[in-house]
Amino acid sequence: MNLFPIISKLTRRRLYYALLTIFCMIGFGTLGFRFLEGWTWLESVYMATETVTTVGYGDIPPKSEGGRIFAIFFMLLGGG
Repeated sequence: MNLFPIISKLTRRRLYYALLTIFCMIGFGTLGFRFLEGWTWLESVYMATETVTTVGYGDIPPKSEGGRIFAIFFMLLGGG
């Protein structure tokens, strides 16, 4: 069953914007963790996705002060 014909145009637009925002936040977090912590791309994407989705396993904590400060602001922005 295709849901898109049922959903109104306004609702579809809001859904697209929400998804775009989530992917932009993951991209922003990936770049931040990659360059501040020096992690691999996969580790950075993992940490950014973990933070934005509020899972928070805590298995890869930021080590540097800059990474921790970035993580604090990223958590506040990504949680919203």
